[in-house]
Amino acid sequence: MPAAPRWAADSRRGGGGSSSSDPPPQLAASRAAASEGLSGLVPRARVLATLGLGLGLSPAFWGLAAVSLSLFAALALGYGDAFIHGGRPAVTGPPPYIDPYSLLDEAPREGPYVGFRE
Repeated sequence: MPAAPRWAADSRRGGGGSSSSDPPPQLAASRAAASEGLSGLVPRARVLATLGLGLGLSPAFWGLAAVSLSLFAALALGYGDAFIHGGRPAVTGPPPYIDPYSLLDEAPREGPYVGFRE
C-alpha cells in the first residue's frame, strides 16, 4: 500500500504535514497580508504597478496591439464612413403629431373589441 502524501499527515489541522505547532508558510503569509492594514498599501501598490508595467511592455502585448490596430485600420479603410460615423443627425425628423382627441372620436372599428356605450 502506498504511503500517504505529506500534506495528508494530519487532516484535523488543515494539512501541513509538519509535526510542529507552527502554521504552514503559505498560511502565515496569507494571515500577514490580510492583517497588514494601510501600512502595506504602498509596497503592494508598487509591486502591482511593476507587474502591470512589465506585462504592458512585453513583446506579446505589443504583438497583440499591432494585430488589433491593423485589423481596425483594415476595417476602417474597407468600410469607410459606414464603419465610424461622426454622429450626424438622422435624416428623418420627429414622428408626425397625432391629436389624441381625434383617436378618441373615431367610429368603432370591426374586430374583437366591444365599443363603449354611454
